[in-house]
Amino acid sequence: MSKISKPNLVNALKTDFEERLNDLLVQINDLEASKNSESKSTAGDKHEVGRAMAQNELDNLKKRFAELKGNLATLTQLDLSKSEQVKSGSLVKTKTAIFMLGLGVGRFTFQGETIFIISPISPVGRVLLGKKLGDTFFFNGKTHSIIELS
Repeated sequence: MSKISKPNLVNALKTDFEERLNDLLVQINDLEASKNSESKSTAGDKHEVGRAMAQNELDNLKKRFAELKGNLATLTQLDLSKSEQVKSGSLVKTKTAIFMLGLGVGRFTFQGETIFIISPISPVGRVLLGKKLGDTFFFNGKTHSIIELS
């Protein structure tokens, strides 16, 4: 993990989030334009069903956009300073996994490593909070040891 820099990881996450936000914005704009440009066909019910389906998709895209924007805001507010104890913003390595606490994003690949970006209130996040370098913890039926903490 020594090759993984928290600021570089956060920048990579920001870039990923921004790219996904841009993609969602394009999809939202395309769907709105498509929905608004449809002319009513003679099959009125079919047209209304199509518009309702498009509206549902639009609502889902807007919800994902808002969630991603919230994740980006949370990411920019993380305290990345080194700490003796696991806290939000910590990067934790065990023999089997690397975790970054701060927000619940899930699996993220960075510099060839799989890093689990997890919320401090997730099950493993709650177990990790307050732990120190060398501490062990029990999760998913296994004992894990913290071998690096930054």
